[in-house]
Amino acid sequence: MYRDLNASYANHIEDTLGVLENKASQVVRRIKDAQKSGAATVDLTRIQLNDLRKFLFIMKYRNNKFWKKYGCTMDEYADDDKAHVRAFMKLRGFTKPAEAWLHTLKVILDTPIDERGEWQNAVRKNGYSHDAMWFVYHMTESYLSFCQPSHPDDEFIITENGFGINEGPTMYIYGMDPQTGLPTVKSGSYTEYHKIAPLSPKLLLVLRSNYLRKGNEAMLRAKRARPEVPDSPSLFENLQLDPATPSYDMQELINLGMKDNHTFSFKIQKISTEYTDLFNTVMLEEARASITWSSDIAMRKTLKAYLENPKFKPHPGLVLELKREAKLRLLDILDGTAPKVSPLLQGNFIERIEDEIAQKPELEVYFLLGKHTLNVPSNSNTDISCLQEENRQIWRSTCNAPPKSPANEHSLPTDPPTARSMSQPAMQAIAGTCSNSQSIPVGSYTCTSKCGE
Repeated sequence: MYRDLNASYANHIEDTLGVLENKASQVVRRIKDAQKSGAATVDLTRIQLNDLRKFLFIMKYRNNKFWKKYGCTMDEYADDDKAHVRAFMKLRGFTKPAEAWLHTLKVILDTPIDERGEWQNAVRKNGYSHDAMWFVYHMTESYLSFCQPSHPDDEFIITENGFGINEGPTMYIYGMDPQTGLPTVKSGSYTEYHKIAPLSPKLLLVLRSNYLRKGNEAMLRAKRARPEVPDSPSLFENLQLDPATPSYDMQELINLGMKDNHTFSFKIQKISTEYTDLFNTVMLEEARASITWSSDIAMRKTLKAYLENPKFKPHPGLVLELKREAKLRLLDILDGTAPKVSPLLQGNFIERIEDEIAQKPELEVYFLLGKHTLNVPSNSNTDISCLQEENRQIWRSTCNAPPKSPANEHSLPTDPPTARSMSQPAMQAIAGTCSNSQSIPVGSYTCTSKCGE
């Protein structure tokens, strides 16, 4: 729960978030109902699209990554924008970075997306400018598509951070941690060609960068020519994802501007097994705490595709590689064989990992779950269910619940979010009936839019 202890009513942010969650859940229900009925398209208004886009941003902005960034003192703050955060805190009279984060969250939630576009200036003026600009970028730089597997046996998975994952090449500059001797990321840059959100085992929401829109090839080349941008294609660059068809033409848009009653007709586009597995691969690569799936057969196949994908090769010696080991063990479980310990985890490497945990307590959960997975016998479905019992309700237990704000989210500014608080409650509530869904800990671990669609 997000509680503003400086306000007369501490739960005002949580209440506002609950309203947005309810609106987003109604939009997704409409999409799922259209898919279930076999309709060729689903129509959404501009207001509905804005509610859905804003909700997706909030789900990313409130995740554990940002708690780690802002849940500290100013002296401990380690990101490159420290001077900007300090200046914003001074302007607003804040004493902790978490207050700046909470304030910006409130600004985004409270600012309506108006037809004239004045909301952009409002969030930049009233929120922390770096995060406000990121929100504006999220709302305007991409177009929305919906995908479903073309093969009846294929499914999408969901991970604990499944609504906060973007796809695109990343550049890292590595250094060596002088205390542990382990490689560590010093700085880097990333691209957001696709942002994905699984809505059910058979439905995936994709926000695709306008740089990949047909007709923007010259702009894409210019973007990639910039030195800070990785000059590599998107994994899904050759996947055809058509934008929505608007209810107006460009001349009308020029003459009258954007209107809330504009509608957009979306196809629910079928994609091949190759791309279904590739979307799952992106999520598996980022999974830190849990993986949820419906069919064991589909999960085994897509997990195998991930582990064998040459573009996702392991990097021995990096701490985060331990999550891959847990996924290898998960494949053993699904195959009905005893989990194995990779040579990557043997010898002095384990000792160095344990030293790293001792010095950084926030990594403890990351490793604890992996040990749990490794030690459990796994030669039957019964054994698998023992592992899954704690987390298997991630889709199932909430699929019939009314959309509301979660009761067990963290309070600011003292308690970091837990893995369960990252379960995207509103989307779970609208995921539909997932009576066969299964969840398991994964490790010891885890350009502007032309028409606004």
